[in-house]
Amino acid sequence: MKTIEILEKAWFRLEYEIKDSWIDFKAYKINKINTVAGTGDADTEDYDNEPSFEGYIKWDGCIEFNTVNQRHFCGIHHAKQDFILFKRLYVLVEKHFD
Repeated sequence: MKTIEILEKAWFRLEYEIKDSWIDFKAYKINKINTVAGTGDADTEDYDNEPSFEGYIKWDGCIEFNTVNQRHFCGIHHAKQDFILFKRLYVLVEKHFD
């Protein structure tokens, strides 16, 4: 079953599916985040059509990417957004395969 998480601090929409010994994932860059009034939930319909990252992470923490991705960083804050995404993937591996 596919799960979708919004990583607001990283500006990524993460889609993943847990398999026997790995997690398939796609991460889409969010262009605009709106907070749904009264709920605090994020409405993120405005995200890139193509994933910034796509691949899988195995039970042992090895990540394989299916996308050729040229990343451009405008300072440390952009790099930190990617680190937040990767940290979440590793937390999922520890939760499901440890």
